[in-house]
Amino acid sequence: MGRRNAGLASREYQRLAGVELVQNRIKMTARLDGDVIILHIPAAEPPGSGAAHLLQIRKSLDRLEPFARRHNVRIALENMPGMTTWF
Repeated sequence: MGRRNAGLASREYQRLAGVELVQNRIKMTARLDGDVIILHIPAAEPPGSGAAHLLQIRKSLDRLEPFARRHNVRIALENMPGMTTWF
C-alpha cells in the first residue's frame, strides 16, 4: 500500500504519504475508466506485530474508502503469504 508500503508505516506522516500515493492511483484508474485497484498487503514484520499492522491497514483503508467511492473505484486486497497468521 503506497511506496514500499508506507500506508502501513507506524510513523503517521509516512502512513499518510502512502495513502496519498494510493489516492493518486485511484484517480489514475478512474481517468482510465477502470473500476478497481488491487492493493498487495504484506504480512506483518516482525512476526507478532500483527495487531499493530492490522490497525495501520484499517486506518489507511478508512481514509481511502470515501475517496475511492467518490471516484467509483473499488479497492481489492490481495491475499499475501503470512496474512492468515495475524487475522
